[in-house]
Amino acid sequence: MTGCATYRSSYCGFLGDLSNLWLFISITLAVFALIVVPFAVFYYEAYDMDLDDQETSCCKQACQALRWTFVSLFVGAILFFIGFMFLRTIRIPIQALEITSDASNFNAIATYGTFIKVSSQLKTFTGFTSSEITMDATIAVWLIAFVCFIGW
Repeated sequence: MTGCATYRSSYCGFLGDLSNLWLFISITLAVFALIVVPFAVFYYEAYDMDLDDQETSCCKQACQALRWTFVSLFVGAILFFIGFMFLRTIRIPIQALEITSDASNFNAIATYGTFIKVSSQLKTFTGFTSSEITMDATIAVWLIAFVCFIGW
């Protein structure tokens, strides 16, 4: 299989490498979720009436919204980097089926990660073994997980 159907393909028509496109989309969504949307909420919440029934000016609203956006970004950045430093290990649980058989009658054709064909005359399934795959998350994956976790 070639082209866009393979994982991390280096050629995908006129788009080229799609991993850069997905990284751009992920970062764009994070910017909207962590900067644009909180600014809009804080800007709306900064609208107030003075004691003389005068509306708050647009400049005051924007300054107050920027101040609270920076405060929330500062707190979020601290939580993000502490979490990335200590919690970035991904653990994926897996279960494997144990098959015991006569070695002369056993034939297994395997590809990377999956069995295509397992054939034997004398098969004995002894049960499942549990294990886990561990790997470190990239900063882009951790950013997506962090944004999803905080609920924006």
